[in-house]
Amino acid sequence: MRVFIGSSYEQRRLVEWVTYFINREYKGVIEVLPWTKPWAGGSYTLEYLEWVANQTDGAILFWTPDDKTWYRKIERVEPRDNLHFEAGLFFSAHGRERVHLLVQEGTASPTDLLGLTVKPFNLPNGTSDYESTVLPRIFRDVCESIIRLGPRRRPPSELAFLNDTPDFEPLSGFAAQFRELMPQCVQKLAKNPDLQTIDILVAYRIGDIRLDLEKFRVKPNVRVRACLVNMWDSTSLDMHLRKYGDNQRDAKYLQDRVKESVEGLLGRCEFSDAPISVVRAHESISGNYEIRLTNQRITFALYRLDDTLCIVPLDMKKGQTPSPNGFVISKETCPRTFQQFIDEYDALFSEADHVFSTDRKLPI
Repeated sequence: MRVFIGSSYEQRRLVEWVTYFINREYKGVIEVLPWTKPWAGGSYTLEYLEWVANQTDGAILFWTPDDKTWYRKIERVEPRDNLHFEAGLFFSAHGRERVHLLVQEGTASPTDLLGLTVKPFNLPNGTSDYESTVLPRIFRDVCESIIRLGPRRRPPSELAFLNDTPDFEPLSGFAAQFRELMPQCVQKLAKNPDLQTIDILVAYRIGDIRLDLEKFRVKPNVRVRACLVNMWDSTSLDMHLRKYGDNQRDAKYLQDRVKESVEGLLGRCEFSDAPISVVRAHESISGNYEIRLTNQRITFALYRLDDTLCIVPLDMKKGQTPSPNGFVISKETCPRTFQQFIDEYDALFSEADHVFSTDRKLPI
């Protein structure tokens, strides 16, 4: 783990001692990157600081009384202004818990930091024997805190060249087995009372999200689309029987699960014969609902809840233990990838067969 040490120029000897102390006490565990270490020319200081913030797992900043200022006609002493800037930079890059502010007694701090736990310290005037002060204890606490947090998540350095490649988009998201992803992510997102847009793509079972979508039937300003595989198409059925078929799952089982999924969205229904369509819905649907069946082979399951996508690649083994890994991304952090999946879904949905649509008047 790498930790940046920052201070004013006047406190460079203190930084040198901290560097020595951490290298001695935590050799092989924490690598210190002090501001006093020279860096290659050809870049601005801000560019270097941005690189340091990206390459480190924590920061330790000394706020010492270096500058006299006047605040509402009151004279006080503050840390050097660049230390304020660096605190904001590392707070943003690392999070508050990874940035340790060591504030010397008598040093004024911005009111924005009122209530934030800092580490106060005091040094006798002119002291250079830091070992005999409170600093060794403070720095053991700081280092143990940083170690407990572990390395910060950041892009791997060996792939840094891809950042400048326009065809690649860095992804920021989460991954988990589908058995955890459904209840801990998909269903939690579905409980949002302000949710308006839901898209679902599955083979034959929409999963337990159906329990959280019952309330959407009475909401007028929502759009729900679901696309399942047409298990009445012989080619699609044979393909999925090779994948899912066993002593319990046959053609009727898969077809019944498709109907069960449709009713999970609409409530109790009456269906026409194959290829199925809903001929009567026994519950009123207020929002914009559309359900279709596709004859295409699908390679991933998809749950879109407003601006969040849950993608589950469909593995090729029959056994589902462990369940396949799913991935969660958002439109905010991965706009291009998010839109690509939505475009694929729209194209598949547009070619699929109608099962139900609120645009078509059905008897209730």
